[in-house]
Parts: sequence; structure tokens; C-alpha cells
Amino acid sequence: PFAPIVPDDELVLREDYAAVLRKARESTGLTQEQLGMKVNEKSSVVGKLESGKLKPSVALAKKLEHLMKIRLFETDSS
Repeated sequence: PFAPIVPDDELVLREDYAAVLRKARESTGLTQEQLGMKVNEKSSVVGKLESGKLKPSVALAKKLEHLMKIRLFETDSS
């Protein structure tokens, strides 16, 4: 089942995005550097995302969702 198309301004980054991203990366056996290369970012950016110190842009989060087969967004139900 496909998720409905939601406008970017209604997307809300899930609170546990950092843990979800780290777990997905570790389960695929990728290093932070390898994941960074796949999404055209530095390994330091991946590290900051995984530690929760940096929130990804919508574009980067969508790349990560597609590549890692994860969900980083929730729809704003308000």
C-alpha cells in the first residue's frame, strides 16, 4: 500500500528520526561515510543526523527514506 501524497508543509519529522536512521544504517552494514556518499553528504552530517544534533532538510530526509526504506516523517494531524 502506498502512502498518500502529502504536501511538504504538512510533513513533520518524527521525534525518533535519529534512532530510526542509525538503526537502518547499521542493519544494512553501511558506515556513516558510505551512507553519506550515497546521499551526497559528508559522514559528519550523517553523524549529526544520527545523534539528533541536526535535522535533515525535507529533500535529504526523502532521499534517506527512499534509500534506507524507512519513514522519517509523520503527517501533521492537527
